[in-house]
Amino acid sequence: ATSAADFRVMVLDLLWSILPRFVLPMLLMWAGAQFVLGVSLHYAIVCVFLELRLKVQCFFMNGVKVQPEASQREPNLSAEQAALPLRGVEVPSAQDYTASGQTLPPSKKVSSLFKKNWPPAGQQMQYGGSTSSSSFGQPEHFGKKTKEEQSLGEIEDDAWLQRRNCLREGAEVHRQVRQFLQQKVRPGTQLLDIAEMVEKASSTLVGFEAKHPLKRGWAFPTGLSLNEIAAHDTVNPGDPPRWLQSTDILKVDFGVQVEGNILDCAFTLAFDPMHDELMKAVQEATEEGIRRAGPDAFIADIGGGIREVME
Repeated sequence: ATSAADFRVMVLDLLWSILPRFVLPMLLMWAGAQFVLGVSLHYAIVCVFLELRLKVQCFFMNGVKVQPEASQREPNLSAEQAALPLRGVEVPSAQDYTASGQTLPPSKKVSSLFKKNWPPAGQQMQYGGSTSSSSFGQPEHFGKKTKEEQSLGEIEDDAWLQRRNCLREGAEVHRQVRQFLQQKVRPGTQLLDIAEMVEKASSTLVGFEAKHPLKRGWAFPTGLSLNEIAAHDTVNPGDPPRWLQSTDILKVDFGVQVEGNILDCAFTLAFDPMHDELMKAVQEATEEGIRRAGPDAFIADIGGGIREVME
């Protein structure tokens, strides 16, 4: 009996000596994850585990020759292939691009180009209205004020107009950067060069200032997604070189922010006629989504209209 009691005491002493070494770090990890990172402890542990596993895999894969992806092979293009024009889009001429006073490549802030007619109006479409089953085929706000105006009163105040001007400025910056890119990018261009062109031109045209980095600039790193990758891919300095092939279809996604108002848009670059039908379908679906967007429009109606046209 005495030996059993001594054994229990010894086990308890061992536990009391070991537990603090684990409990205290776990508590610190939980507090750091919860209150510093804003995530759960489980999520933080999973992230650490995945990062360690990736490091181990990279260590053992170091030196193993892996067949490069098609985009990692420098293309051997003929002069005709290297000069292929873009498909599915009307690229403005250099004369049209510089008609507003902009240079090529762009070097002037958009806000300095439009003094009298500011902000410039872009594409305009007639709003079809939200026609849910509860609105009997009429726009949801038909014959009454919109919900925003009912709750906030007059919405076109000075602050609202300032936000609209910021968004229109961002839209014009985006349009000029997009058209510049459409004139420059051809098969054989490195993806990193495309990303740098976008970000440099965006910063210049929106008027980025290093002393006030949050006031205006590009909204997020440029997305460059090739072929079967739908979105949210990109390249970084130090990555293996990747080139745009003549048969690729590239989705470019970048955004501009002006005083915290974010303007985001994606567009497609393709040079092979096999992508023509896909690009036409996407264009028609996008225009349907724009037509359905408006006061009190249901997100489901917008998405449903886009999907119906696409399918």
